[in-house]
Amino acid sequence: MSKKSSVLYLVILACVVFTVVTVATADLGAFAQNSNSSTTDDSMAQNTNTSGDISGDQTDLSGTYTGKLKMTGSHEMEGDGTITITGNNVTIESSGMTHSGRIFAVTTRGYTGVTMYFPDIKDTATDTNLVVMARARKRGDRLQLTPVPGARNVIAFR
Repeated sequence: MSKKSSVLYLVILACVVFTVVTVATADLGAFAQNSNSSTTDDSMAQNTNTSGDISGDQTDLSGTYTGKLKMTGSHEMEGDGTITITGNNVTIESSGMTHSGRIFAVTTRGYTGVTMYFPDIKDTATDTNLVVMARARKRGDRLQLTPVPGARNVIAFR
């Protein structure tokens, strides 16, 4: 494995781990909110056991989706767009621009975290290849990407 491949692998692995940790942390906040409710009864109680395996399953989002795409941060794109996903490859098209890269989607506890890596776009703050993360929801032939709160580089798609 070349040095460049090793670095790419480590960056992608770090992004996937970050996404899984973000998902797990978001779940903890939801559990805490529900456990303090004074109006719940036994029929409304939820299992708040957060121990155990928090790893997720890789999710295949393959398909071609059209909608409104917006990317902000180190790279600006906005308008009608197309996202094409084949396995772990992704291509986004909007505003007369086309970018290709890799996508990793992990589902845990009903939440699908997505990390996209674009080697053809530079992150201006770090002078590295652009990485964006989002929450994905796929229903039938439709895909929705919602920005991760607090992210510097953001992608949204509806």
